[in-house]
Amino acid sequence: MSFKILFWTLIICGFQMVQAQNTVTKEKEKYTKEELQTFIKIYKYTLDNPFEPLVSMQKNISKISITEARLTEIMQAQSTGYDPKLTEKETNEMTRMKKFIEEDKKNYDKKLEQYIVTQKITVEKYFEIKKQYHKDSKFQEKVNKLAP
Repeated sequence: MSFKILFWTLIICGFQMVQAQNTVTKEKEKYTKEELQTFIKIYKYTLDNPFEPLVSMQKNISKISITEARLTEIMQAQSTGYDPKLTEKETNEMTRMKKFIEEDKKNYDKKLEQYIVTQKITVEKYFEIKKQYHKDSKFQEKVNKLAP
C-alpha cells in the first residue's frame, strides 16, 4: 500500500515539475526573434554611445565660474572621500554644474528613446527585455546567441 502512495506521489511531483519548467520556458519565449535581435542592436548602440558625465562636465565648464583646475581638485577630493572645503559661491556653481549634467542626461535619454522607436520596437518593450537580460543569465545566453 505505501509503495503505491510513494509511486503516485513521485509521479505527481514529476508532473508538477514538468509543468513548472514549461511555464518558465513559455515566459522566456514571450519575445520574438526579431524583437530580441532589435534589442541586441539597440543595446550595442547604448554600449558604443554611453552617457558620459565627465564629457558633459567638460562641455559645461565654461558655463560656471569655477576654473577647470579647481573643478578637478574638487572632484578628486570628493572621489577619495575628502571634504574639498567649498565656498558658498563654489557650492552654488557645483549645483549649477549638476543641473547642466542632468539636462544633458535628459537630452541623451530623449535621443535614445527616439533611436529605439526608429528601430520599430516600443521603449517599454526594449526596457522590459533589458531588465530580463540583466536579471536572467540563461535568457542572456539565449539573446547573445542571436547576436551577429
